[in-house]
Amino acid sequence: MKPRLYPENETNFESNGLGPLSDALACTVEENRNGAFELSMEYPVTGVLFDELKHGSIIFAPPNDSSEPQPFRVYGKSTPLSGVVTVRAKHISYQLSHIPVSPFTAGSCVAALQGLKTNAVEPCPFDFWTDKETIATFTVTEPASARSLLGGVAGSVLDVYGGEYEFDRYAVKLHKARGTDSGVVIAYGKNLVDIDQEESIENTITGVYPYYKDTDGNVLELPEKVVSSASAHNFPYPRTVPLDCSQEWQETPSVEQLRAYASAYVEKEGIGVPSVSLKVSFVPLWQTEEYKAIAPAERLNLCDIATVRFEKLGVNARARVVQTVYDVLAGRYESVTLGEASTDLADTIVAQDKAINAKADTSDLEAAAANASAWITGNKGGYVVLRRNADGQPYELLIMDKPTIEEATKVWRFNKSGLGYSSTGYNGTYGLAMTQDGQIVADYITTGSLTANLIRTGVIKSVKGDTFFFDIDTGELKINAKSLQINSKGVYDGETVDSKINESAERIKSEVSKSSKITGGGNLILGSESFKNAELKGNEVSGSSVTYNDTGSATVTNANSNRYFRWQTVNEHASAGVTLCLSVMYKPVSGTDELCMEINYNNTWAAIKAADQIEIKQTNGWVLRYGLWTPSSDAIVKQVDIGSGLNHAGMGNYTNKFELLHPMLQYGNAPTAWTASSGDYITEENAKSLISQSADEIKTEVTKSVTQRITGGNNIITGTDDWNNATLDAGGNATSKTGSYTIDGESVHVTNKAQNTRFHFAADKSLVIAKGMTYCASVLYKLNSGTDSLFLQFETKSTSGTKTYYDSAFKQAQQDIALDNGWKMRWAAFTATADGYADGLFVSTANDFATVTNDLTIMHPMVQMGNAPTAWTASTGDYLTTAETKTEIKQTFDTIKLTASTSGTGSTIKLTVSGTEITSAQINLSGVVTFSDLSTWNQDKTIINGGNITTGQIHNLSYSTVYDLDNAYIRMGTESGERVFIDNKHIAWYAKINTGDIGLTGVLSSEAGRSYFGASSKRMSYGWVDGLDPSTYCGMQVTYNRSDDSDVDFNSTRVGVSGTLNCQNLNAWGSKSRIVPTSFGPTKMAAFETPIPMFADIGHGECGPDGWCLIVPDPRYAETVAQNGRFIWLLTDCTGNGSMWAEDCGQYAIVHGAAGQHFSWMAVSAQCGYEGEYAEPSECNYPSGMPAGADYAASEAARASNRDEEVADALLDIDTGADSVIDTSLEEYDK
Repeated sequence: MKPRLYPENETNFESNGLGPLSDALACTVEENRNGAFELSMEYPVTGVLFDELKHGSIIFAPPNDSSEPQPFRVYGKSTPLSGVVTVRAKHISYQLSHIPVSPFTAGSCVAALQGLKTNAVEPCPFDFWTDKETIATFTVTEPASARSLLGGVAGSVLDVYGGEYEFDRYAVKLHKARGTDSGVVIAYGKNLVDIDQEESIENTITGVYPYYKDTDGNVLELPEKVVSSASAHNFPYPRTVPLDCSQEWQETPSVEQLRAYASAYVEKEGIGVPSVSLKVSFVPLWQTEEYKAIAPAERLNLCDIATVRFEKLGVNARARVVQTVYDVLAGRYESVTLGEASTDLADTIVAQDKAINAKADTSDLEAAAANASAWITGNKGGYVVLRRNADGQPYELLIMDKPTIEEATKVWRFNKSGLGYSSTGYNGTYGLAMTQDGQIVADYITTGSLTANLIRTGVIKSVKGDTFFFDIDTGELKINAKSLQINSKGVYDGETVDSKINESAERIKSEVSKSSKITGGGNLILGSESFKNAELKGNEVSGSSVTYNDTGSATVTNANSNRYFRWQTVNEHASAGVTLCLSVMYKPVSGTDELCMEINYNNTWAAIKAADQIEIKQTNGWVLRYGLWTPSSDAIVKQVDIGSGLNHAGMGNYTNKFELLHPMLQYGNAPTAWTASSGDYITEENAKSLISQSADEIKTEVTKSVTQRITGGNNIITGTDDWNNATLDAGGNATSKTGSYTIDGESVHVTNKAQNTRFHFAADKSLVIAKGMTYCASVLYKLNSGTDSLFLQFETKSTSGTKTYYDSAFKQAQQDIALDNGWKMRWAAFTATADGYADGLFVSTANDFATVTNDLTIMHPMVQMGNAPTAWTASTGDYLTTAETKTEIKQTFDTIKLTASTSGTGSTIKLTVSGTEITSAQINLSGVVTFSDLSTWNQDKTIINGGNITTGQIHNLSYSTVYDLDNAYIRMGTESGERVFIDNKHIAWYAKINTGDIGLTGVLSSEAGRSYFGASSKRMSYGWVDGLDPSTYCGMQVTYNRSDDSDVDFNSTRVGVSGTLNCQNLNAWGSKSRIVPTSFGPTKMAAFETPIPMFADIGHGECGPDGWCLIVPDPRYAETVAQNGRFIWLLTDCTGNGSMWAEDCGQYAIVHGAAGQHFSWMAVSAQCGYEGEYAEPSECNYPSGMPAGADYAASEAARASNRDEEVADALLDIDTGADSVIDTSLEEYDK
């Protein structure tokens, strides 16, 4: 984890505090067994939290990879050096040094520790715990600090009861044994050598010389003299010491007894076994072969016991871990020290108390005088004088060349103000001095190395004076060197900046680079995209191997061995009761299948055994193995182990072969698509500028590269960010029924005319579809016009190749969510009915075999786990490639070349003495550009000269628009696609025809004084539209069905229509006739016209025996006339039997006449919808005016109508007695 900063009064550390110290350049925590516990950090002055790093503030950081993070209070902050300060902080437990405890007595270890809290005179926020049950008296006789009583004074808790301390935040724990016997074995001497340990080996005793001396002075010794250890022969020479055994017997022993005692002594005391004083430093050996020798030590914790194997000596020694140095930023140890502790708690506390309670000691100068005398006396003479004041207290030390001050010329003078040397006597000038304010005065200082925060000087120069000279006051710098290199690296605004300057006799080169990284993702395992990022563990024997593949997987071969992998996590704080899912892609090849997965939380391992795992089969032998774990208490998840093992990964030996890919630890009770971790890099930007100069060339270069990878998405479908990634799929329809579409990156615009356009997106085939799990498919769309029938269909494939289609949800239970501006999200949830892997998604404008007419825009299809849609994301299978942009200026004696390039495209300007070349995909000129006399015209060049452009052809990059000036034509559209072609004779249109192919659809041409507008299809339209939308067309359409004549033709005297002419109103100035073919030729039959719009019906009838006949109009006719008006009935006697009349009954009539009388009838009535109209004025003006007498004719017609009504009314007044008969007949008729 990143160390976090808290204010000085923080106590619970549950919040984020002042924020993470992300800008820290280095951070280590050193913890000693029963000793110092401190943090050191290097932090840039440009860091975000630099101003908050104050004395007393708290840094929260882990001290190792298995403990909870600990609070460290800042107590020191160095002066900035190269923009970086060193911050030092002590563990919060050091606060106990400032909590005094009053005298008390306790009888046990538990009571002693609790007494420190209950007898504290200041509030004590610390709690104390121990597992030691020792009964002994502990007494505090005088007030002392709580921390010193833990182990800093005689009779302390540590003195009385022993044990090993653990400081955990505000808890002080005293263990019987804090560590464990780890079983770790470290091979010393092969790749691991330590100076202190070498000295320990050098001083190792290899044997003893035993003897017995009686009271008379007689000495008994062995015939062989020496008893050596078994390993003595491995040492370069023997180291034997005498062993006095006189106190072991009262009587003189036998030689055998003496030999047996000495042999037992050698075995018991470990003679021939070196004492361990070993520091294992990891940093220099990471990623090297030597690392293998020390890797086991990384599994050690403070106070653990390990075995050190001295291979050259053939012996083993057991040693305790007494110090660890942990690299917080790297998340691993920097060093581990085994052997005797370099400092203990007493040393630490005593040193601290001395610093707090420091007082002047009058014996210091006396001791210094005695020490100086010992050095000076006999060393070419010299006199040491200790001067005292009136009270006899020493105040000054003098070292002189003469015995008295008055005689001496060379004087060393040492007092409380400092140390100085004078060559001119006691009062003379002190050219060399070190004063109490920290200053050193000297004419010359000679040193092997000099370390300082600040050096103030005038001139810095080399010893010879000719290679380096720097006058700081004037700024003059001279360097005479064969080569010069200047490097600078720092973090500014979260970005790493690296600057380099290299100078030699041949070339000067300066380079500045900058890099930044962005992280994201939901996997709790770090670096899971490749097994190369895991730590390979387990025993390696002959025949076993691990191969890392380009896909990120690892192939493991065990030969009676067990290799397994350990992954680091993001140190997630998991809550009690919240389930996590651990999964991995697994391919067993041969041998025993005993895959085990483990989670390290709070330094405890939770194993998910093979029997507890769930398996989902994939293709090509792969399966997805996963298991669930629910912590019973709050936990910090530290590590994950994956490998063979019955109860634990790495336990036992196996002979098998398997492949592993993409481990993932996530929240939830089922696995989802693999993603990278929030700690993994997904976007990386690198920028670099370079200036290089030699005698022949000057070159400047600026480069920026962006590498981006999308890893945090949960979309199962790949490539959905661009519809160019989709393929066109006809589905159940013919290809000709595919509509037109236009792709605009993440969206597509589709137009169907009785068609169906269907697209197919691929899926991430590494993602498992599990039977019984719920998934959700969704898509955004906007219906512009027509039928709304958008449809999705998800497909999966089993390991046997069987496909399963999920489309019923969209047929039965699809839902829409309304968005802004007409957009909707269409979605449906479905449950997988079979195990398999994702194979793709179909996006169709209608169901598979259907066709539709509509216009819509579609974007962002998505399939994800769950029963409802979420915001669109890209797929975990989507990767964006690296894009590099670079500019370069290169100059030689005869050429200057400027280049700008990015991802395969570029522009170049090249200036030479013979001409200038410009190469670019696009050249933009703005303002006034004047060209003159550039060249003369030829067929191979484009000439811009004055106001003219002379060239052969102008076209865009894709050749979809071409102006061919040589051949005099213009083409808009691709050569074989939909296009318009214009030349000097005609305009031709080519578009998609009913066969689905591209063909000629229209021509506008002129030839021989005549103009033609034609089409090669059965339809031609004339008129206008609103913009480019064909649905707004208004005008006249002309069609043809025969090759001999058109359906419609136009000339100056007529409009001819060979079919039907449909219109709403028809006005004519002349006659309206029907042309009827007769033996006399086509004959015009004029229409019957009236001032009232009327319809008529005719028929025949016969009066019955009672002298009447019922006439009812045909229903088809009755619905065309006015429903509330009266009919006009016209009768004609066909038998000559006398008069007859019609009784008007509204919608029918009764004809009265003689029995058996035949007649013809006509019914006339106003047209339905035109009731009340009578000779209405026309909007069409007659060319020669209205005919004379028209008004008179109209009035006469009206009067005639009135007379007819009066006669009819009179006839209806006659009672014929037929009403009842008519009613009966009407009833029968109605039935």
